[in-house]
Amino acid sequence: MARDQAARSPVCAWDYLVVTAGSERQARAYEAHLRLRRELGLLAGVREALVVADPEGRRVGSGGSTLCCLARVIRERLKGSGKDVLDPEVWQEALGGLRVLIVHAGGDSRRLPTVLAARPSSRFRASAIAPSAQRFPTAGCRRT
Repeated sequence: MARDQAARSPVCAWDYLVVTAGSERQARAYEAHLRLRRELGLLAGVREALVVADPEGRRVGSGGSTLCCLARVIRERLKGSGKDVLDPEVWQEALGGLRVLIVHAGGDSRRLPTVLAARPSSRFRASAIAPSAQRFPTAGCRRT
């Protein structure tokens, strides 16, 4: 039902929101957060939300992570199509016209508000730190 709402959302929608994670453990935590946000209706402008961890727990940097994210979107789009996922023309076909937002969140920074909010001793709540996190940037979007 939430995905149906996103597909009909009157605001500028992202086809994919892809959040990067530095490890599988971090990815599971991000997936839980995204599920909760979806249930609360906070991802109405996002058709599909994915989390992509660095492969085999090895740091690949933001460039490598971006490639992993795009590869995941391509695999999702081509699932069951029988098309060759190694063909660059198929990549263009799979990604053409999509709006993909990649959020690089896989770092280990101890200064990030989300890390502070996750600490038991923190005085902050995630909603107090980022009240605007309910919305995604709409610069350059056409509203329907």
